[in-house]
Amino acid sequence: DSLIVLNLTYSSIPSPNLGPDRTLCYDNQFPVELNPGSYTTYTWNTGATSQTLSINEPGTYYVTVANEDGCIGSDTVTIKKVNEITVEIENQTEDFCEAFEATLVVHTNASNIVWSTGDTTTTLVVHSPGNYVVTAFDGECNQKAMEPISPCSFDLYLPNCITPTNVDG
Repeated sequence: DSLIVLNLTYSSIPSPNLGPDRTLCYDNQFPVELNPGSYTTYTWNTGATSQTLSINEPGTYYVTVANEDGCIGSDTVTIKKVNEITVEIENQTEDFCEAFEATLVVHTNASNIVWSTGDTTTTLVVHSPGNYVVTAFDGECNQKAMEPISPCSFDLYLPNCITPTNVDG
């Protein structure tokens, strides 16, 4: 008869965290520091083996880590850079005070827009004076433009005397 003793040690799988995918708006937001947490070894897709990775350009980055028991885990993050967002409002109405209506059209390279009125269309028809602002955005990057519609002035003539018996208007 014999007795065999097995000591089994359980170790959890590492869960490195590079955070959510990111969209950067400007070049001055680089470098981006990636740090998955504290582990025994690190292997980045760039070939680096340090705990943190400083990146200077957009791309997809991943890291494989190992803990002290040799268990392996990995994480991936994508860093995008949006080209500079341009936005311009074209007022296609010659004289707001003539028709009390203006047609505003947005020209932008962004994927989404929202007007200060809540509308999300590229064309907005307005019927009252005010400042109309549109925000063009792509991810967290945004740019604004404003188009003022001036109030109409009215000339009202009040005579200082009338002739009620005349039918001259």
